[in-house]
Parts: sequence; C-alpha cells; structure tokens
Amino acid sequence: MIVNLPFFNEIDSDSLTDYYEVDIDFEQRSIELDINFNEESIEPAKLLILKSYLDDLPGIINVAQTEIDNDFKNGEDVKEFLDFHTEELDKDELENLLKDADKNLSVEQQILSVLKLRRIGFYPDEEDELFAVLDFIIDEDISQYILVVKMNSDKAVDHITMES
Repeated sequence: MIVNLPFFNEIDSDSLTDYYEVDIDFEQRSIELDINFNEESIEPAKLLILKSYLDDLPGIINVAQTEIDNDFKNGEDVKEFLDFHTEELDKDELENLLKDADKNLSVEQQILSVLKLRRIGFYPDEEDELFAVLDFIIDEDISQYILVVKMNSDKAVDHITMES
C-alpha cells in the first residue's frame, strides 16, 4: 500500500528502505525529520499512525514541550539536564548562551527558554512502543548533550532523558 506522507511524499509499505530523511523549516528554524525502518515492509496501519504524527507536527511538538515544562516543575530529568549545564559550562559560555534570555528568570529557566528542537526521529516498526524521538538542544557548539522526549504510538510522552 502506498501512503502519501507529509514532507516525505509517497512511501510503499511493501518496499521500504531503512532510512528516510528530510530537513524542514519549523518556526524559522531548520529541523531534521527522519524515519527509521528495521524491515523492508510494514503494516499499512503503522504508516497511517506515522502520517497522523506528521499531519499534526506542531501539536506533537507542543505535547513534548509541555511535558518538558511539567517535568521541570515536578520531575527530575529536565532538572538533571539543566543542572548539568549550569555546573559544566564556564561563565563565558553560559553568558553567551543566555545573552537573549529573560534575565528575570532563574538560570535554569533561562536555559530552558533557549532549548531548541533539532530533530524528530520516527520508529514505526519498533516493538517496544517507542514511536517518535524528539531531540532538543541548547547549542551544538556548547554542548553535545541533548534532552530527548520519547513518545509512543498514541502520541503520549513515554519518558524524557538526557543523552549525548
């Protein structure tokens, strides 16, 4: 079955390659979208879930950003990411990173305010309910660490973690 996916055009569920990639403009920034397959074919229903993700990209990104904010207020993972950067960056790097941030906010909130989406990877044939991975960065020149939001096929956040 051929499914027309936003940003990727037509993909045949019975004739897949392992990797598809495209860069898109989103809110005046370039972000990478990629689709990763383990097999040469997939159930068409899984491609339709992927299509629903791509059709509602702003909504998906909003869900991830809302969960980052919630985890910052009530969890540990976002704070671990922010604490790492406040402790590891030298004064000049931190000042440069936060030069446009609202100085009325705490340093942690300022770092959070400069967090940018870099990539969304889709894994439609994963068995462990992982479906989409959203990678947020502060600045690639300053830190190799990313804040990763992992979502399931129901468009719900499974968990957030820091990776490098």
